[in-house]
Amino acid sequence: MTGTALRAVFFNNSTYRIAADLTVTGTRSGDAGLNISPWWSPNVDGVFRVTTLSGEIACYGGRLPFFSFTGTFGLHYVKGHAIRLAMTYRPNGLSAVFPATLVYDVEYDGASYTSGPLPFDQGNPAEYPPHGLWEILTPSNVGGHVMPASKWAQHQQRFRPSLGPAPSPW
Repeated sequence: MTGTALRAVFFNNSTYRIAADLTVTGTRSGDAGLNISPWWSPNVDGVFRVTTLSGEIACYGGRLPFFSFTGTFGLHYVKGHAIRLAMTYRPNGLSAVFPATLVYDVEYDGASYTSGPLPFDQGNPAEYPPHGLWEILTPSNVGGHVMPASKWAQHQQRFRPSLGPAPSPW
């Protein structure tokens, strides 16, 4: 399976959280995780992923604020181990003064890690309206991400996504 495993569409003013318990196994390397993709690239950009080749755990692409759990915490994913990934989107004021934020969370090997709230930077002014400016950019596609290293990869994922409202404000 390549690209988006499960997907839902959300808008700039939505508050939501997506989470998945993930275990990647198989004979080849690849990436797996979550995605929040922008309107212009609904199946590719905006990933929170683990890679089995280097063990990196990172969030990047599309409109997502960059964050590396490997760079920040020295955390590396090991194939065959269970990991919980979660992203929480809050629209806030949808402005330069109070932009939307995204929080990335990882539970791995009995420990919890978080990015804390990361603000969105300004999007392309030519896309406002209708897509937004200080947020994810309407419509965004939210779901799972699986990318084998090659089309011949023998991957098996146990992917149990949980899509629902964000927890109450912190």
